[in-house]
Amino acid sequence: MAEKGYVTLAFDASHQGESGGYPRDAENPAERMEDIRCAIDYLTTLPIVDEDRVGLLGVCAGGSYVMAVAPTEMRAKAIASVSLWDLRVTAREGWPAPEYDRTSVLVETGKQRTAEARGLTVRRDDGIPKKVPEGAPEIIKESYDYYRTPRAQHHTSRSVFVFTDFARLMDFNYYARIDDIAPRPVLFIIRTEAATIFMSKADLKRQRNQRSGLKFLRRHIIASMMMKLQ
Repeated sequence: MAEKGYVTLAFDASHQGESGGYPRDAENPAERMEDIRCAIDYLTTLPIVDEDRVGLLGVCAGGSYVMAVAPTEMRAKAIASVSLWDLRVTAREGWPAPEYDRTSVLVETGKQRTAEARGLTVRRDDGIPKKVPEGAPEIIKESYDYYRTPRAQHHTSRSVFVFTDFARLMDFNYYARIDDIAPRPVLFIIRTEAATIFMSKADLKRQRNQRSGLKFLRRHIIASMMMKLQ
């Protein structure tokens, strides 16, 4: 985007990469959204930025965070996601794991928080497995190929997460107030064959039972690009 003339800010989220914050590797939706607000704060201090033409672009889980913050961040004039990943679905349903017990995870989360309050080390689990299990879903294989290989792996990105953040992610709902983005334009970019396509369509499914939602979708989502890669 910078090569095309846009003033572009890409940043490591709090607790991640080269940014500060403890515990490391946290995945707290509220802090992710605040990071985005702070990024806009910074952009507005730059004389080369037109503060009335700021847009948000989020990739993977970042896509859900920009959609979630946009309803209450009016400085964002256009919002787009690429291959949006809704971590709420992963936290609540375990997707794409074939077997998952949410109650057990929450019980374990409570025990872990108690243990850490008493001085135990913060628990971190793999976000992307270090080795692809036999018979793993294709999305796991693709995620491994991207995040765990030189293709995109970076020494500051460990592909782990703080286990107790799963409870926070279960409460996160990026499309709860997506109607409020209107009349600003929204763009979802996703492959037609992507395993995560249902995450970008989550709002459409919810809105079908809401007349105002349908009106919003028809008039204000400028496109939902479906790209079939050759």
